[in-house]
Amino acid sequence: MRKVLPVICAVLLFSSMALAQGGLLDTSFAYSHKTGAPGNGFIAGAEFGLNNFVRVVGEFDPYWSGSNVASIRTSSNEQDFMFGGRFHIPKAFRNPRLIPYGQLLYGVVHQGTKTKTINGPELASDSASTWAWDFGGGVEYHLRPKWRLRGGVSLFKTHFTDASQTNAKFNVGIIYCLARCGAIPTR
Repeated sequence: MRKVLPVICAVLLFSSMALAQGGLLDTSFAYSHKTGAPGNGFIAGAEFGLNNFVRVVGEFDPYWSGSNVASIRTSSNEQDFMFGGRFHIPKAFRNPRLIPYGQLLYGVVHQGTKTKTINGPELASDSASTWAWDFGGGVEYHLRPKWRLRGGVSLFKTHFTDASQTNAKFNVGIIYCLARCGAIPTR
């Protein structure tokens, strides 16, 4: 019991601090490119701010690609469902509108590949699901009180077919603040 009581007190303390700063709710949409196949897609996400610095993030990232070789067409798609934390670092730059962030997201990935003749039947298809993590960071630029631009780079790691895959992920997008905005720049 002596070990549980400090944990309960810490949770209550941080919860009350989060509720006092709470109400930070953002939604975002971004173009994303990932090295490897499939390579192009977008990110649709939402974040709930625990305070001005820490956010809980949920993202849905679909990617797709296709290629033709002679009369064979190969197409692949991937859906990523990622959740985790994003940490903002205000006042890191001289320009208060630029706010860097770092993030660590965990989740699941489902990937499917289909091969067929261009005007004919499907030759082969396969799909698989696995775990993934995304570690990276970037910068947000405050345009207006409720609008921000975000650019980021991250390392994306999956584990298909008993082998790990590591890809770089680049994204640029826009964020809209639905409720009270966090890390607001001051002049």
